[in-house]
Amino acid sequence: MTANCYTVTRLRRALRVAVLGGPIAADKICRELQVSRRTLHRRLEGQGLSYQKVVDETRRDFARQLLAHTRLGVGEVGLLVGYSSPSVFTRAFIRWTGIKPSEWRLGRGKPPQP
Repeated sequence: MTANCYTVTRLRRALRVAVLGGPIAADKICRELQVSRRTLHRRLEGQGLSYQKVVDETRRDFARQLLAHTRLGVGEVGLLVGYSSPSVFTRAFIRWTGIKPSEWRLGRGKPPQP
């Protein structure tokens, strides 16, 4: 595994934890990964990625997991993955998938039965 791949894997892991803690500060993530912002940027760039793209992918994947495997409301899922309001989350989800979170849940992921 190259340093770039390893860095992306570690970044995704750190972001999954950080997304639950509120706003995701790049400086805090860099300290946790023990790399400078420039090094992180360069390594991500080497994989054709940006920091924001990895953050968005992490939020998208986590949101899809929550929608598929919990009974949380769409607004609650949005807050958990770091969005300030349900409408901002819904716009992001539509950008990621082409459909609203509630439609995705009905068609792709099924919440557990009571």
